[in-house]
Amino acid sequence: MEATSRRGGRRGGRRAARTAALLLVAAAAGCYDGAFLDLACDRQGTCPNGTTTDASTGASSSTTDGGPTLEAFRVDTITIADPHFYYQIADTCTDVTDQLELAIASEVADGALNLVLLFDHADPAAATVGLTFTEAICVLGTEQTSCGFKDADTFIPVSASNSSESPCDVVTPGTTNPAYASAGVANVPPPICFASPRGPVVLPAIGALPPITFEVAQVAASYGSGAAPVDGLVDGILAGYMPASKAMTLTGEIKGIPFELWSSIAGSGASCNIDPMNPLDDTDADPDPNVIERGVWFYFNFTATRVDWIQ
Repeated sequence: MEATSRRGGRRGGRRAARTAALLLVAAAAGCYDGAFLDLACDRQGTCPNGTTTDASTGASSSTTDGGPTLEAFRVDTITIADPHFYYQIADTCTDVTDQLELAIASEVADGALNLVLLFDHADPAAATVGLTFTEAICVLGTEQTSCGFKDADTFIPVSASNSSESPCDVVTPGTTNPAYASAGVANVPPPICFASPRGPVVLPAIGALPPITFEVAQVAASYGSGAAPVDGLVDGILAGYMPASKAMTLTGEIKGIPFELWSSIAGSGASCNIDPMNPLDDTDADPDPNVIERGVWFYFNFTATRVDWIQ
């Protein structure tokens, strides 16, 4: 986003308070294109335990001497760090980011939204770890939650890099709005932490929404403990970039409520302005400097708790 306009007020306006939740569901449970599959750890030669990726389907399996060994962490909190979302309510341009977060919290709490980070050993002492970010089916319990694949074909592990000395910063400089800092900034996970490689992800249609594309996506978090076994993940962040041409196609309905992604982004040319005299611009330059088209970076903070994984 442009530095001048990224300094001003909050973003807003989404039609439905469930928008961001569905974006995250999609981001976790989608189809990966060829460029992202090239990052699969078996193709990079970095899988810790013999994980292989099927070239035709993208499906992967983990094969250790004792059978598949997967450690699962279910996302239990999600907040929207950037951008904010605006919606014209009556004659007032309103920032509805808080309402979106409440809706996400409700989805997570009742088990409607189950995002899981799967590790082929979550070992803070290792240099790299096999990681997959996927949607799951979970049974929530008071003492322990159990989860399993919603679609095993989305198990495409990549080799995430651990850092014991430096923070795992996946935020692109200049793409967040300092004016939103009072509501919470995008996380920069401190060590010991991990960060996935960047890669494009093509997401399937959800309900009445068309497929969603993040040209670049990346996830990072800090381990809840400095040694295995890890009981949780903290200071997590999911980053994803979407070009304007893709965001414009995301129109439809969410539970009967009209939804248009691009028109809720300040500076898109279709959004309302909280302060017309000082309009915001939350759009961002494409990660590829050779691409003129602008888009928007999305940053979602999260924490995750260890759960039982049923293969």
